[in-house]
Amino acid sequence: MASTCARWPRFRYGRDSALAADYLASTATHYQDRTARPWPDVAEDVRRDVQTIIDRDGAFITYGDLAAFVCR
Repeated sequence: MASTCARWPRFRYGRDSALAADYLASTATHYQDRTARPWPDVAEDVRRDVQTIIDRDGAFITYGDLAAFVCR
């Protein structure tokens, strides 16, 4: 089985705050039990905060050691 590991030192979400919110919404099964707030409300807050950054800076950029592991 071949695998590929790709790493990016920074990843640009661009100008679509829904991408960040949709990703966060997809993690509900892992994190919902850590907060009393409904997870859709948390995701909406993230969308709103990311949009504020996009409006101010032109893009939302995350920094970190992001990776993708692909098995074929």
